[in-house]
Amino acid sequence: MIKVLDQNTINKIAAGEVIEKPSSVIKELVENSIDSGATAVTVEVKGGGLSFLRVTDNGAGIKKDEVKLAFLRHATSKLVTVEDLLSISSLGFRGEALASIAAVAQVEMITKTADDVTGLRYQIHGGKEISSEEIGAPGGTTIIVRNLFYNTPARKKFMKTDATETSYIYDLMCRICMSHPEISFKFIANGTDKLFTSGNGKLRDIIYHIYGRDITSNLLEINAENDYMKISGYIARPCISRGNRSFEGYYVNHRYIKSAVLTKAIEDAFRTFVMIHKFPFTEINFQVRPDLLDVNVHPTKMELKFANSQDIYSFTYNAIRETLLFKELIPDVAPGKDPKPETFKQRDVGKAPEAFENKRREAIVRAEERTVPQSQPVNPVAPQTQPEQLCPAEPQTLPQPVRPVIEIIDETSSSNNKGSDVIDNNKTEKPAGNYIYADRKNDLGRSVVQNRNVVKESPAYTAPAPARPSVTAATPDSTVSAASDQLELPASEVLYLISQCLEHLHIFMKKLYLCGTECNDRWRHKIL
Repeated sequence: MIKVLDQNTINKIAAGEVIEKPSSVIKELVENSIDSGATAVTVEVKGGGLSFLRVTDNGAGIKKDEVKLAFLRHATSKLVTVEDLLSISSLGFRGEALASIAAVAQVEMITKTADDVTGLRYQIHGGKEISSEEIGAPGGTTIIVRNLFYNTPARKKFMKTDATETSYIYDLMCRICMSHPEISFKFIANGTDKLFTSGNGKLRDIIYHIYGRDITSNLLEINAENDYMKISGYIARPCISRGNRSFEGYYVNHRYIKSAVLTKAIEDAFRTFVMIHKFPFTEINFQVRPDLLDVNVHPTKMELKFANSQDIYSFTYNAIRETLLFKELIPDVAPGKDPKPETFKQRDVGKAPEAFENKRREAIVRAEERTVPQSQPVNPVAPQTQPEQLCPAEPQTLPQPVRPVIEIIDETSSSNNKGSDVIDNNKTEKPAGNYIYADRKNDLGRSVVQNRNVVKESPAYTAPAPARPSVTAATPDSTVSAASDQLELPASEVLYLISQCLEHLHIFMKKLYLCGTECNDRWRHKIL
């Protein structure tokens, strides 16, 4: 048997589609406040919004004779004809919000227009009018909702904890704040201020207030426009990402929605910049011509359809891609302008040396004074004196190092019973041959003997002249000639000096390698 349902049942069924949880009530009431031209909106909740919630604005208000009509189903001031559905510019248009809320809660409205002297207080519980009276009130509208779902226990038992429902309302308020930066919003939960925006129209300030400094410092501004749409807002650098899509926020004509087309365009543009299963941060507002949109496709108006989805996708993808490629990599340099001065004062190290440089500078000055030519006096005031020469005319004889007496085994000698000769450096004359030194020691501290032949002691080493040519050793018995003095150096002495240089070079390279390894470890530890 087919029957027509009564109005109360119809309202509760419709409320189930529009009012899912307390955040749905906040969304409908705040959107009505925005449509009324409010510049300041305050939202207060208690008990997760189930026991108490209040929305106050300073908008245009409702006339006294239209308050009762506002709670009737499909009563609205935003549509007049069916053609208006093709060019909707307001957030609400169906006229179902107040009727659905009043059907499942105890609602109280206080409203006043700018032309009226007093306001009106209207109460409706479960779709039934309770009272209507005049009352003194400021301009605007205040709606109080108590005991949500009190007459639908089946719906109420599916609600989550108060903290969870409050978090849903907070997330919704954050989205509304970023979609309308020109309006000041305030959110109070259980007597505690959770969110406040100044309404200065700066989206970056709201992002800083909600997400903090780390994200705000990595924002990139995006601006693009064509014949049918305009994109404005901010995207974050690829270093800011998350494992879910909670950072992806976009708004079409200041309406927070979910769109598969826009989501795919944003994620495809970031695909080569972020890791797999990571999603970017975006806060973008799309201004699209109303005739290209269909917002009447979802009960809560969270989805919409585009008439030219492919064009919307391409334009959004290119705008984000160009911002990532050019804004981040190319510096902003204006031709013909001087570079900006540094923010800190650069020190003049030459005029005021550090403490550890004093000795080095004094040594340099002394070296320069010693190298001044004789024709130029060191001090112009004092009488000219003969400067000290860096290289004297006569070669200076350096003291010869004392070498210990060593025992050398000669394979050809048999004068000793042991088959060896003990040679004294002071008494025994040594035959010509290769030199043997005992001042080089191995790892165990023992003298290293590299040749068994007994050699002649080398003459005293003298300092070479300033301009000394390269030394060559042709044969073991050859000598080396200098430019100013005749210096005799056996080839063994030259080879010994070369070996000493190579040994010191090996030690230096080993220390340099250890130093580089330590620096590399410190740098790697700093990066990690």
